[in-house]
Amino acid sequence: MASEAKRGLIRIATNYTRLFLNVSMGLASVPILLSQTGKEGWGLIAMLGATTGVAALTEETIRRSMVSELGRALHHEDRSEFTRVYNAATIVALGMAAFTLMVFGLIYLLLPMFNISSPALFRAAQWIVMFKACESFSDVVLSPAFNTYLASERMLAFNFWVTAQRVARFLSAVWLLVMVPNTASVEAVIKTYAVVGAILYIGVGVAASLVMMLFVEPRTLPRPWLARFHAMRGLAGIGRWNMLMTLSQNLHLRADQIVTNLYFGLVFNGVFGWAMQLTSYVRMLTMGMTDGLDAVTTRVAAHKGASSVLDLMRHSTRLHAFVALPTGIGMLILAEPVLRVWLGARAEDPEIMIPLAVPVMQVIVLGTTARAVSDGWIRILYGAGYIRQYARPFAFLSVFNPIIAVALSATMPEGVAYLGPPIAFAVVTLALSGVLIPIVGARCLNVRPEDIVAPAIRPTIIAVGCSPILLGAVASIHHWNLIKLAATCAAYGIAVF
Repeated sequence: MASEAKRGLIRIATNYTRLFLNVSMGLASVPILLSQTGKEGWGLIAMLGATTGVAALTEETIRRSMVSELGRALHHEDRSEFTRVYNAATIVALGMAAFTLMVFGLIYLLLPMFNISSPALFRAAQWIVMFKACESFSDVVLSPAFNTYLASERMLAFNFWVTAQRVARFLSAVWLLVMVPNTASVEAVIKTYAVVGAILYIGVGVAASLVMMLFVEPRTLPRPWLARFHAMRGLAGIGRWNMLMTLSQNLHLRADQIVTNLYFGLVFNGVFGWAMQLTSYVRMLTMGMTDGLDAVTTRVAAHKGASSVLDLMRHSTRLHAFVALPTGIGMLILAEPVLRVWLGARAEDPEIMIPLAVPVMQVIVLGTTARAVSDGWIRILYGAGYIRQYARPFAFLSVFNPIIAVALSATMPEGVAYLGPPIAFAVVTLALSGVLIPIVGARCLNVRPEDIVAPAIRPTIIAVGCSPILLGAVASIHHWNLIKLAATCAAYGIAVF
């Protein structure tokens, strides 16, 4: 029990250290990019980040598939089982890497369909897609070695390398400030950002994989002749379900960014991008408990049985709710102060742009908070081997997100039509995370849906009950700065916890 607690402490502590650094760099990089590229340049980066993210979903699919299968092989009594499964994974990864390039090629060919305002920005968009393709290809090819850190629960090393990748992206933004002259065109700035970011990011991935192969686990040196067809078929089968699930989970905001671009243009992509960036931190804060949870569940299910999985589910729900719900409520109430303190005068036309972004952020955070709580459920169900039970209905309902986004964008009054995609995201995500997953999870674990949700009730009551602290601050403070915002958040946090 002490060993299990120690493992959990190391996993959560290193996860949160990584996430704190990632959030800090993310918050710092957006104002840099905004100041160097302008609102349309930032809108292009935000829109293509979401669009190429659809193609890059193979990275997450590969990770989800491999962590569970490599974890089972690592815990197998026959040591050669890991070698067979690992080398099967390298072959599957090569196939998925080729597929990734094909999808990026399709996006490249479809770029003329997007609402991009000038030839210079269009050329910059082509470079972003090309170098994002290089990053994703590298990620997928190197994924067997990289994901062995996670499958073997080497969380300190895993978080170190993931943080190094985030540092690489941040340094590409800093490079624009230090090395690119102020007279450079927006096209040149965006191209430089794409090239430098790709070189640094790929370099970190290669270094992490070489360290794993040469120093940590020599069995990860690729020997494809040791792969077995049944192992490849098993990974491909799990991969199909994971691809379906990953596409379904990540379709929402990425599809909504595309709908926003087609109906409202790059300026509104920038507004949507601000809201996405800030609300994503609700999930990031719970990812400190989520990352590695599938590997933990695989080990617990193998050695301790179904009752231990249910206990893990209860504890995970309580912890996720205590982090996600207060953070989501804080984002909902403090949306305008957070945007003004974060962007301030660095945003072009802040008195116009920030009021547009506030309702977008408030709507998106509803869905993001629900998803942050359900992430723990999904990881545990996957680690316990139940992906087939929840992936199909999840995918079916996810299809309604872009349909609703298009319908609302086309039919809502002109002044608020840009809220159509955020509303579609919130409605569909609440249905998936708050209704579907508890029902399916209850069936898998032979309990009632309310047993899945019950551990989140007390955190909800506490988070809502303490919210007058935030409402009072918004009503009484008319000129916000970082100190006032931090003090308000601290007072709310102390009251909650």
